Amino acid sequence: MKTTFLLGFVAFIFISFSREAKPKAILVKNIKELNTAINKALPGDEIVLQNGIWKDARIQFYGKGTESKPITLRAEKAGEVFLEGQSFLHLGGEYLVVDGLYFKNGYSPKSSIMAFQIGKDSTALYEIVPAENANIENTSAFKIDVRYKEPNSETSVPMELEIFDAGNSFEQSSDFTKFTAAVASFFLIIRGSEYKGTSTYDAVLSWLNDINLSDEHNFKLEFKSLVEKAQSLDN
Repeated sequence: MKTTFLLGFVAFIFISFSREAKPKAILVKNIKELNTAINKALPGDEIVLQNGIWKDARIQFYGKGTESKPITLRAEKAGEVFLEGQSFLHLGGEYLVVDGLYFKNGYSPKSSIMAFQIGKDSTALYEIVPAENANIENTSAFKIDVRYKEPNSETSVPMELEIFDAGNSFEQSSDFTKFTAAVASFFLIIRGSEYKGTSTYDAVLSWLNDINLSDEHNFKLEFKSLVEKAQSLDN
């Protein structure tokens, strides 16, 4: 079955550190040149995919831009770059922009055509800033704007998703949410990140102690042991 959708102008902001550099535009004609450009990209750089069909393009766009100088991956001309066959796009880092690419006539060898990641095996964590007056009844906490395109259509359709706050406290959240928060907080703590807020080892361990840590391979219990070990080394 043929599938087509437009990846329009999307900016992804991931929590990490930044570096300054002179911006430049780099035209790439094949996946080897693209991978080289991604590996060498500096804040403000634009990586430009040459117009045409990119067959089985497995793009792992990892980089670190800045708020004022994001790293951009874009089509030479919007709508003239087609990612076909077993193509996918994975993103990870900070301040990355993707613009003007089409996925068409294919499927992904991965579990998803698009994924937001820090590395090959880790999912990215990102912050959503609530809208003003988000705590007022019947007011959405934030909105997600996307566009989609039917396989035989030439026009993309906008779609807006409103997300509402159920008003539950963190203590009432699911085990999954608490475990995710524990993982995120732990790595911000050990990096000494300015974004760790009030996170502490004690807080992380309290969240882990409050949930079911059973899983097939005991990964969650192993993670708890890692947190305890890090806390003992930090004291």
